Amino acid sequence: MSAATKHLLTVALNKCTQAKITHEPSIKEIISEVKHMLERAKEIQDKIISLRRTIHINPELSFQEHETAALIAQTLGELNTEYQTGVGKTGVVARIGNGNGPAIGIRADMDALPMTEANTVDYRSQNEGKMHACGHDAHTAILMGVAMLLKDEKFDGEIRLIFQPSEENWDEEGKSGAVRKECR
Repeated sequence: MSAATKHLLTVALNKCTQAKITHEPSIKEIISEVKHMLERAKEIQDKIISLRRTIHINPELSFQEHETAALIAQTLGELNTEYQTGVGKTGVVARIGNGNGPAIGIRADMDALPMTEANTVDYRSQNEGKMHACGHDAHTAILMGVAMLLKDEKFDGEIRLIFQPSEENWDEEGKSGAVRKECR
């Protein structure tokens, strides 16, 4: 990992803990690293689009995101990224980093809405009366893209990728997926 990437991750992690930053990379280093990450993002763009469309075709309502969670777990497994399933009932949490230091979380919601899709695109919902109408399919695919981009980065600390179930609803106890999250 370049000094600039380490710096960007360190800044993000340290803002959570108010720790001191020991190295300030130059603007040139930061711009170079941002360009590098953008190039890597372009390389995985088609994969992210494919994941988003796969999720869009198979929308699942709150606390029923079993196929979505399985796709996330499969993708994370292919990346050799540590993850836990069944978090908050149907959620997934992945961990990137060595865990020696502060931790931050990046969250994406997974659930769909109980409505019929009127679009005629080839990746329209195949589940009658259910659709991803507010972007959760894209949020989930983007967070899997984050895993792809960061999986080989080395840094002190931890980034938790939180795939949250049931952002749109609550269960029989009146709890949403956010309240149900139990990361270990």
